[in-house]
Amino acid sequence: FNKLVGFDHVYIYDNTGAFSHTMSLKHVTDQFPGFVTRVNWPAKVCNNNRGNVDNKGERSSQYAADASCRLRFGAHSKWLASFDTDEYLVPLEKYDNLKQLLQEVEKEDGNIKMLKFQSKRSKPRIQFLNTISPDTRDCKKKEQCIDPAISDDQSFLEVYNCNLEKPPRKDLQPAEKLIYQPDFVLQFFVHYPAVTALSAMGKPEARKKGLKWFTRYNTGQCNRFVDETTEATMLHTKAI
Repeated sequence: FNKLVGFDHVYIYDNTGAFSHTMSLKHVTDQFPGFVTRVNWPAKVCNNNRGNVDNKGERSSQYAADASCRLRFGAHSKWLASFDTDEYLVPLEKYDNLKQLLQEVEKEDGNIKMLKFQSKRSKPRIQFLNTISPDTRDCKKKEQCIDPAISDDQSFLEVYNCNLEKPPRKDLQPAEKLIYQPDFVLQFFVHYPAVTALSAMGKPEARKKGLKWFTRYNTGQCNRFVDETTEATMLHTKAI
């Protein structure tokens, strides 16, 4: 899918080794020689709690993986994106691939260095799912339950691709993702504001370059959300 929508290369940070000494994603990544690079990353995520609780998700290994990817491969990339295996960036309307969209963004406004994609978990297409008999161990109801597992001949993208809201969506989750220019983004933390060449400037440096300096974090002049009706959208499907 990522090759179809215009990505030149995919770097997979494989943390299977944090849980198993005998398994990895190598047998998957080896199916895409020249297009996929697998990086062995045997680091556990300490927890993955929701962001609205006191003990929020602590994703230090993911932050480190993002930083590693930017430092190791960003110098060879004009645009770089970081997202999960259950997230799909989809070009819309006149765009056959994301490259065409990025090229037009560059022509329209050279100041845009980060393109943001909004997130909301997609729901399954019920007709593709099996049911579980009522009054069983996996279904405590009196009527049939829906089995969220997919069959071996299906993909999560095929089954979990139904949005509850027509674009532009308003009911969203704080899990937006970026396509960014790595020479502008100095530090990247998934789900949090990026440290950029602009935000890292002090007041004298910004004024010397003729830029407006903000006392608080503000990168509104160098990023924007994609238009979900005419440009692109992100499908947030399911991974397990």
